[in-house]
Amino acid sequence: MLYKYADLNDPHLKENIKHNQLYFNTPNNFNDVFDIYGAFHIGDRDFLDNLLKKEGVPKNFVQTLTDEQLMIYASMLDRLNATNSKYGITCFSERNDNIIMWALYANKNQGVCLGFDLECDGVSAKDMLNCDANESKFGKFTASLITVAYNQNRPTIEYRNDYDIHSLLSTKFRDWEHEQEIRIMLTNQKENVFPTLVNYRQEYLKTITFGPMTTIKQFNSFYEFLKGLRREFLYKIARLHPYEYKYDIFDVGGDNLDQLTNNFRYILKNANVIFNRYIILQNAAKDLSARRKREIFQHIIENIPIHYIHSYFQLFFHSDAAEFLNLEKVERDEKNKFQVAMFIQMLENEFRNVRETCSKKRAAS
Repeated sequence: MLYKYADLNDPHLKENIKHNQLYFNTPNNFNDVFDIYGAFHIGDRDFLDNLLKKEGVPKNFVQTLTDEQLMIYASMLDRLNATNSKYGITCFSERNDNIIMWALYANKNQGVCLGFDLECDGVSAKDMLNCDANESKFGKFTASLITVAYNQNRPTIEYRNDYDIHSLLSTKFRDWEHEQEIRIMLTNQKENVFPTLVNYRQEYLKTITFGPMTTIKQFNSFYEFLKGLRREFLYKIARLHPYEYKYDIFDVGGDNLDQLTNNFRYILKNANVIFNRYIILQNAAKDLSARRKREIFQHIIENIPIHYIHSYFQLFFHSDAAEFLNLEKVERDEKNKFQVAMFIQMLENEFRNVRETCSKKRAAS
């Protein structure tokens, strides 16, 4: 399984999933400036002379350049010219529990990680792609799966017309090693093909992992979108390990996620009923208008991180809130009573925190 981290705020994410599309970028648009810059050396001075002349550099000027200056000019042209647009790259990671990747590529842990059913070895990347649809769009292409190696030294490449771009694209500086990156590279003989969207076969997208800081509001919205696609996904939640610097990944069934969304929908709809049942909430919201009380309550509920619910309030995934938030019934339910008490206490604390923050802002103004 290979993974692609994504930001739920990305305006293209839902459309790309809906239409089974991956974005293939060109190497010169990567966030690592060294990704397409190898340590070139001159193998054929005449070849480089002719290259610069072809690009419109005056012949007399070319002849005055040292070998080092000639390489600088050639490298600049190679990075900027249309040759790069023959190559399209999309990137994956071998892990869905990488703390740094969640922070950088999934909106500070509030995104998702898409799992594609691709193995790192022995599988043709072209098998994943919808060849007929793609080749009708931009012609014949070759596809290869590249495992990135991490090194202290840049690859040394002889600059010539057919230098090995695979060497460049399969080597990165060792500080990037946390990514454990696998790339699909598409090559087309036409220029200006990439960047572009490329279709993949729908069945290859298997898993959806929600980041630990994904809020209830973000989760509900994205989960409802995924359900609307009427496809079978394996759902997972990334949770903070209680003692170590790591994430634990838990499988969560669709029925459990349906229960979760239904429970929070019930809580938001019945905010006044819940306040009237619990004295500590009444005290926390005293002197507030009904409207303001409801606004704060909704803000608190919608912004609870999903890992928090999964870690401390498992009953939300398998029990009915209309039942376990009923005081008479929960008092007889020893299994859920403690979780309900903790949940109400959390709401009370958050309510006081929000009120205190608002008071300080008013005082400051």
